[in-house]
Amino acid sequence: MSRYGFPKSEHLCGKNRFQLLFEEGTALYAASMKLLYRDEAASVSRTMVGVVVPKRMLRHAVDRNLMKRRIREAYRQGKPYPSFVPEGKALRSDLLFIYTDRRVRSYAHTKRSVDALLSQWLKRQSPVPDKKNMRG
Repeated sequence: MSRYGFPKSEHLCGKNRFQLLFEEGTALYAASMKLLYRDEAASVSRTMVGVVVPKRMLRHAVDRNLMKRRIREAYRQGKPYPSFVPEGKALRSDLLFIYTDRRVRSYAHTKRSVDALLSQWLKRQSPVPDKKNMRG
């Protein structure tokens, strides 16, 4: 499999999973985008990703589809690989990118937003050091 792949098995599917994300998900924000994530139990073997561009934000389907393609491509190019994952931590989460701008943005802008959200998410995934085991 390609390093930059985004196979169907990573696509977030199912009404229940989206509903759980909206009800129980934790939100992160970046320019023109919001990321909802929810850490999963061990039943999920990988991170699942979905993209939402509300009709309220972009009225024309052509524009919504363009932004969804750009967000998916930005994620595919910048998704966290095992080398970026903290040791001993498996990334098993549902992620949902929600577009929050009323204008169509360039790919470069979209890529910066997605990268910022992914780095915020990865920081939240890193284990918190135990104060008992800290020296000094």
